[in-house]
Amino acid sequence: MPNIPGDPKFSAWPDDHNELNQDGIVAAYNRGFIGAKDDPAARERLRSESMFGAMSDAAHANNWADSHAGKLVAAWVPLVKRFPRCLPGKAQQRGSCVVHSTRNAHLLLMTGDIVTGRIDEKTGKAEDWPEISPEGEANSILQTATWYWFRGSNGDGWSCSTAVNVAKNRIGAALCKNYPELGVDLTLCNGRNEGLYGGRQPPEAWVKLFSAHMIRESSYCESFEEVRDALGNGYGITTCGSEGYSSTRDENGVSARRGSWAHAMAFIGADDRAETKSKYGGPLVLVQNSWGQFNSGPRRVMGTDLEIPHGSFWARWADVRRREIIAISGFAGWPRRKLPDYGGSLAG
Repeated sequence: MPNIPGDPKFSAWPDDHNELNQDGIVAAYNRGFIGAKDDPAARERLRSESMFGAMSDAAHANNWADSHAGKLVAAWVPLVKRFPRCLPGKAQQRGSCVVHSTRNAHLLLMTGDIVTGRIDEKTGKAEDWPEISPEGEANSILQTATWYWFRGSNGDGWSCSTAVNVAKNRIGAALCKNYPELGVDLTLCNGRNEGLYGGRQPPEAWVKLFSAHMIRESSYCESFEEVRDALGNGYGITTCGSEGYSSTRDENGVSARRGSWAHAMAFIGADDRAETKSKYGGPLVLVQNSWGQFNSGPRRVMGTDLEIPHGSFWARWADVRRREIIAISGFAGWPRRKLPDYGGSLAG
């Protein structure tokens, strides 16, 4: 059973849904705001509709079980090399952590598809990085609002299982840009855009356009090995749970458990190296939060020249193992672009 709170202490985002600054967001969760909710019916529905209900089944079916045993899985690196400003992005401005985690899982999945050259199973085409403005990149490339419009109420807080179901069956990802044909500017990832709909549905024209970029599969991860190998093979991972963490990282970017947050956060890396397990008593996962640069401390990965993104931290697997952990795959991304033919050569 995932470690997710049940009945909320607060039924609405503090201050009647007014957008809070970063300190206010952290304070709201520390006081007990329920951003991530448990929905057993949604979880069972998502599991029943998936080709592989458990990630271990998918791993064995695709012959990559234990493919990254004993390794550092730096799944975030190609993404931040291509888009250095995309993580952590703007801090969430209302209780929409579930869709921020969903978005970050999509970014990792998109990255995996592109860097592996994976051919889309339905279109038969390779995919490429989307074209995005600097402002769109700073807002984390993909808009969170499209999924949040389907939460079914004007209030805040949602379940990870329901959000993934929406991303599979209702509406897909949208780039952070202006859509003049729809009369809406989604360049900014903010509370206003996320709150455009919820108690009522968005227009059908919006749904039709944004449904071009949906995911096709999901599986639940129930072990560190499943998380490690899923990230190592280009999946994205969104999680819901109730663990809180220190706002400071140690010399290797690791944060200790502290307090409780009913909160969704994405997993974007894993460390299964022997030296890591010796120092921390077990493997680590890299957690990407949605509160901007809410934390501080070193970001260098132990024994490497790599840095983790701002707003992220390493967590001990023992501390996060009870979360609801969902791996997503089969993202319909953006087709690879062709260069013009300049006489058969790019030289001179």
